[in-house]
Formats: sequence, C-alpha cells, structure tokens
Amino acid sequence: MKKTIEERQHFLAKRLREEREKQHISQIDLAFKAQLSQNIVALIETGKRIPNINTIFKITDALNISPTLLFENTNEEKENAKNEIIALLNEFLC
Repeated sequence: MKKTIEERQHFLAKRLREEREKQHISQIDLAFKAQLSQNIVALIETGKRIPNINTIFKITDALNISPTLLFENTNEEKENAKNEIIALLNEFLC
C-alpha cells in the first residue's frame, strides 16, 4: 500500500526524533550543530514542516548518520509488519 505525503512526513519526523534521542542530543544541540534554528528542528520532528534536501543533509551530518537512515523502517517496524502479514494470512487460510 502506497503511503500518503502526510504518512511519510510523520515517519520522517519520528525517525529523526528517534535518532536524535538515541544519541542523547537535545533539539537545541542538534540545531546548533546543523546550523538551524531550534524551532525548525521542532517543526520537523512534530511533522509540521517538510525539510528540504539541504536541511536533511545538515541534520544527518550533525547526527553523523546516513540520510537514508531517516527513511528506513526499524527492525521493530519490520517485525511488526511481518507479524501483521502472517496474522492476515492465517485469517485468510483458516
């Protein structure tokens, strides 16, 4: 199933927040390292603003991660999706 723009925006927001928190970096510290305002970081993390490619690169450089990491599902999300598919198949086959 194809994701909507809003779903993708919220996914990116969630992944950014997870990566920042995993590194124990505050929004203010990330903003400073990425040369952005704290307000911009907060808007992106809450899904209220879609970052342009330059902003994504600034953020991922500041976090020292690959930009693709913000767009990938986590192992937990992959496992949840797999379990949902198995449950649907079991329903269908039973």
